Amino acid sequence: MTSTFSVEERDFEFDQDPFNVSNAEGQVVSGTSNVAPGTEVNVNVRSDSGTSPSFVKTVENVRIQTDGTWEAEFDFSDTNVDDEYTISVRQSGLSDNPSVDSTVVDAVEESANFAVSELNPQDVTATVGDALTITATVENTGNAEATQTVEFRVGGDAVASQDVTLGAGNSTTVEFADVDTSGLEAGDYEHGVFTDDDEQTATLTLEAADDGSDGSDSSDGSDGSDGSDGSDGSDGSDGSDGSDGSDGSDGSDGETEDGTPGFGALVALVALIAAALLATRRNE
Repeated sequence: MTSTFSVEERDFEFDQDPFNVSNAEGQVVSGTSNVAPGTEVNVNVRSDSGTSPSFVKTVENVRIQTDGTWEAEFDFSDTNVDDEYTISVRQSGLSDNPSVDSTVVDAVEESANFAVSELNPQDVTATVGDALTITATVENTGNAEATQTVEFRVGGDAVASQDVTLGAGNSTTVEFADVDTSGLEAGDYEHGVFTDDDEQTATLTLEAADDGSDGSDSSDGSDGSDGSDGSDGSDGSDGSDGSDGSDGSDGSDGETEDGTPGFGALVALVALIAAALLATRRNE
């Protein structure tokens, strides 16, 4: 039984080239290697010729991690801006000491910057009283971890908020759920997600809620009648004061039932004349 294997040359790489640092404490030099995890190396910093005052700095026993990464922390607070130096990795058995040329630069102020993107929904129409759910992506594009209060605003007023902590280069999705709109009037509003550094906005259109009627008080536009006080335009009669237009009689002062004026008086007169004639004949 035979087997084959290959031997790779040890390799060390730096994460930056050049690897500039600031004239301050806590400056980290980092890189990767293909050597076995747990292997220890020394990382050396030496000023170039012509740099005054000169300096040499060494961090010993820098351990290679299981993922092949390594890092060493240095104090450069005693150096000057524009000082030039060389960083090298040293280990017994290395045929060459990997190195990179670098320069001391002004200290970079660490700060966070929370950028907002992917607002959802953007331009949206809803009804007054609807509950809204808004999401957005917040990314820290700065070089320091920070915590900021992220707000959801409608018409310039914050209606919901949450605290978000992000490391440099990290991002997250924020959600504002069940945002109540019942306290708002119908109309167009600017809505959006805001951080201390950035915002993304769009238009929210709120329409009036339907109250279930046709725009009146559940009637045909009046007080529940046909436009009057509950009658046909009079005081409960056919246009008079409760009678048929007379003074409570049959409409005349001596009419018969068929409406012929004076008929009863005429009969009486004829009867009287007849009686007189009869009496005259008897006297003869």
